[in-house]
Amino acid sequence: MAIADLKPKPYNFTILEALSASGLRSIRYAKEIPNIKFIVANDLDSDAVESINRNIEYNELDKDLVRANQGDACSVLYQHRKHPDRFDVIDLDPYGTASPFIDGVVQAVEDGGNYV
Repeated sequence: MAIADLKPKPYNFTILEALSASGLRSIRYAKEIPNIKFIVANDLDSDAVESINRNIEYNELDKDLVRANQGDACSVLYQHRKHPDRFDVIDLDPYGTASPFIDGVVQAVEDGGNYV
C-alpha cells in the first residue's frame, strides 16, 4: 500500500464559545472548519441565545453542530471540567479582563487542547 492510499482519520473536536453574544463566530467556525463534532455557543443573556438560534437557522446549520446554550460562562466551564466533558478548544473573548474565567478555562480544556 502506498502512502498516497492512506487516508487520515478525521479528528472530530469540540469548541466552546463561552461568551457568544450573537453566535456569529460559532457560525463561522461551523461553516469554515472541517471535522468539528459540535460547538457550544453560550451566553448568559436570553436575547443573545435567541439571536444565536436565529443565526443557526438562517445559516441552515444543524442544531447538533452548533448548540445554543444559556448559562453563566464560569458555571459552564466548571460543569465541563471532567473528562470526557472537556472541550478541545475554548474561545474566550470577554469585553474586559479574562481573569475571572482563566481557572475555569484551564479546567475545562482537554489535555492538549487550546484556548484563545
